[in-house]
Amino acid sequence: TGSAPAPGRAAGSARLVAVSKTVAAADILAALAAGQQDFGESYGQEFRDKRVEVETGAQAAGLPPPRWHFIGPLQTNKVKYVAGKVALIHSIEAGDVLAEIERRAATPKPTAPQDCLIQVNVAGEAQKHGLAPAALPALLASFAHLANLRCTGLMVVPPFSDDPEESRPHFVALRRLRDE
Repeated sequence: TGSAPAPGRAAGSARLVAVSKTVAAADILAALAAGQQDFGESYGQEFRDKRVEVETGAQAAGLPPPRWHFIGPLQTNKVKYVAGKVALIHSIEAGDVLAEIERRAATPKPTAPQDCLIQVNVAGEAQKHGLAPAALPALLASFAHLANLRCTGLMVVPPFSDDPEESRPHFVALRRLRDE
């Protein structure tokens, strides 16, 4: 807080998302009271149950509601717990999930499209989620036909390394894909 934004970045353009999966609602409320606004969940049913408890608790305490993010891989049978209830779905990687989000986000009539990020597996790691870079244009084209979804960007989970510089080529590759 109070620090200048990074060069080339507008003030307020970056958000800290606190990963709250498996965290008790009381602890999320404490973080909300301390000023944390964005929370990331990755289990559909846990989010469904926790969301009600946290939002009710926040309202009772006079706190602003949290801004929810879904940060894990999303299966079509879990979309019903997430679509229209989170500010951002971070991990779209398949057209069947897009179609289900579109269907669920359409009712009740949304006030704004559901924002999503496409996860790209630029490193080609078999154990990681995300689509191959070559599949990105086709999935992006799918958004053109969806009224209730909006792709707001791309995301990557680079291979783990103790050296942060080893992650840089993966972010560079993602930026090249974005620019293309």
